Parts: sequence; structure tokens; C-alpha cells
Amino acid sequence: MPTRWRIRCAAAALATTLASCFPSLSGPASAPRVADILALGENLVQSYVTWVAPIAGPLPAPPIVSVRNTPNLAYFDLRSNVIVVPYWPTLTDSQQAFFLSLTPSAEEAALLFGELFNWFLVAHEMTHWLQRALDLEADPYTRERIANECAVAFFMESEAAEERLVELDRMLAYALDALADPVPPGADPAAYFNLHYYALAQDPAKYGYFQFRFITDAVARRKSLRLVDLLFGQS
Repeated sequence: MPTRWRIRCAAAALATTLASCFPSLSGPASAPRVADILALGENLVQSYVTWVAPIAGPLPAPPIVSVRNTPNLAYFDLRSNVIVVPYWPTLTDSQQAFFLSLTPSAEEAALLFGELFNWFLVAHEMTHWLQRALDLEADPYTRERIANECAVAFFMESEAAEERLVELDRMLAYALDALADPVPPGADPAAYFNLHYYALAQDPAKYGYFQFRFITDAVARRKSLRLVDLLFGQS
């Protein structure tokens, strides 16, 4: 089967899966169950693998998903091949307070957290897994930017997921208004991020500013993002 046809078939199957299997986890009625977050993450992992396979070729075993709270909140652990995602109801008071400061209400803080960490960032972390699997070298700024762009491109396979991206973008734009740009005047953002990457990663407000900006920029360009260009045309 020609590669182009395999890509189109995979995209059609993925669009159906994304449209039907990933309801929003956060809402006013009750907090999501850990089992629901885990099932969502596992479905996203499998759908992501299906999406990239026609372009990436044979890949190692995909990560498993673990729901637990850590200081880093969400990340891909290469050594154990695990994507860790956090759980809003059992965050520390200080962790919840940070998100409460970025939203107009407690309900929206929980919604933003769930949509960001339990939905969007699963695809982001899957891109880090893919970057490792394909041995794609990049500086931290480029690596993080592309992880967010690939996540947006992945969700753009479904109209329902696109609507969800737009709503996430709205919440992140509101949050960005509450965060100070950590880049000194006149400094290059990419150079600053690369130079101070490890220090920034320890500061939720500063690191969050960069990640939120990466996501909103990617959503703004969502119609033009293509996986093959993002993976093999990195700049």
C-alpha cells in the first residue's frame, strides 16, 4: 500500500477515534476519577502511535501511563518508559493555588488543569517519546516547541478535538495575562530558554509562561501544522 494512502487511512481512523472516545474529564458536576484519567491517557497513547506509524515506521513499545502527583506534574520518564500525569483533587495547596491564580474561578482552574495535564500534555509527552525513539536531536527550546506543535497537529485530526483546542487556547490566553514574561527586554527567547532551561523548569510561573505561549502559538497556526514537517524539517 502506498505511504500516502496508508497515511490517509490512518488519519481517517484516528479522526473517528478522537471524535468518539475522548470526552472532557473536567466539569462542574464532579472531579474525574483516576480510572477515567488513566483510560483517557491510554487511549491517547494508542491513537498517537497509530497516527505516527505511517511516517515514523517501526517504533519501540509505547509508554504506559501513570496517574500520580509529583513536583514535575507531567513528564515522560525515558528509563521506565512511563508518561506521568497528575490528579487535581490531590495536588498540594500551593500547586492548586498557582492554577487558581491563573483563572477567574475554582471551577475553571480545575477545568484548565484537566484539559492541559490529563489531555493535551499526553500528546506532548508522546512527542518526547517519539523524539527519543527516532533519535531526533534538538535544543530544549526547539524540542519543547515541536512537542506542542505535534500535539496540536495530532488533535487537529478531529473537528471535536479542534474545538477543544480552541477552548484550551482561550483559557491559556487568560492565564498568560496573569504571568510575567520571564525573558529580559532585548533578549532572544530561544537563547534565554536554552541557557536557563533547568532553572526555568523549577519555576512554575516562568516555565508555564513558555509552555503556554508555545501552545497558544501552535493553536494559532493549527491549520498549517504537519507531522512530517515537524519531525524531519526541524529548525
